[in-house]
Amino acid sequence: MNVLSHELVFTGNEELFFPVNYVDEGLAGVVGFNMAGQQLNDPQHTPTQAYLYGIAADGNNRLWTAGYEFSEPADTNALISRFTAQGLYDQHWRKGNTQGQQKFRDLVLHDQGLQALGTRTDTTEGSASIYVSHLDNQVNEYYYDVMGSANRDRVSSLIHKPDAPVTALAGRHTGYGVYESGNAYLGGILIENPKLKKCKTPRILYVADFVSGSLNNGNWTINSGSSILGNTTSEPNLLNYCVNNNIDFIAAYGINILFRASTSQADKNFWQPKLYTFIATLRIRLSI
Repeated sequence: MNVLSHELVFTGNEELFFPVNYVDEGLAGVVGFNMAGQQLNDPQHTPTQAYLYGIAADGNNRLWTAGYEFSEPADTNALISRFTAQGLYDQHWRKGNTQGQQKFRDLVLHDQGLQALGTRTDTTEGSASIYVSHLDNQVNEYYYDVMGSANRDRVSSLIHKPDAPVTALAGRHTGYGVYESGNAYLGGILIENPKLKKCKTPRILYVADFVSGSLNNGNWTINSGSSILGNTTSEPNLLNYCVNNNIDFIAAYGINILFRASTSQADKNFWQPKLYTFIATLRIRLSI
C-alpha cells in the first residue's frame, strides 16, 4: 500500500490532523491524533478520486484541504475539500477549467475567505504556471493570479500573517534555460482588492546561472552559452518575467565572478558593461 501525506495542522482542540493519500486507489481523506498519540478517526475519503496536499483549520476546528481530483492524468480539477472537526468528510468544491490540469498545493484561511495556491496548464505562460485563487467565504473564486515563465513553474507553500492583508508564497520556476535546478521564487499576494493594488510585500526572484563560470587552474572563465546575462533570448525573457509578475528584487547568482581577481581582465572588460546595461534596463522597466 502506497500512502503519502504532505502537511499537518494543530487545531484549537490540541489535536493534530493531516491528509492521507492512498495513491494506488486514488482515495484521500484526513486522519487525526491527540497529544497522547491516540488515533482519533479512520480516514473518511472524498467521494471522488483525489489527492490532498495542504490543510488548515478554521475557528470552528473544521479542516480545509487543498489538492486536486482526477478522472484521468490529462484531466484534473483543483479541489477544496472540507472535513468536520472529527475528520469526517463534509463538502468539496471543484475549481479551474475543463481543459488542462489545475492542481492546488496549499491554502490559507483569512477573514474574507481563503486563498489557494497551485499550478495550472491552461495558460500561455508555459507548460505549467503558478496559480493563486482568491475565494470568498462561500468558496466562490472572485479573482486569480497567474505567474509563469516560458517553461514549467512549481509552488510549495503559502502562509498568511493574521494581522496583515497579504500572504506569501514560495516556489520555483524553470525558465531561462535552467530546467535542472530551477530558480527559487518568494512573493507576496494581496488579499484586499487584489485587482486594484500591487502587493505591498516585495516579490523576490532568485535567478540561477545569471552568470555562469568555470574554474580552471585557479582562473575563472565566463561560460557565455549557459549564462543568462548577454543571451539574446534568456535576458529579455528574464526582464519580461520581472515586469509581468511584479518582481521587485532579483538575486542574480554568479555576478561575483565578474569581479574576482582570478577572472581575466579581458572577460571583465567584456562582461561588466553588459551587467551595467542590464541593471539600467531593469531599473527602467521596473520604474525603480
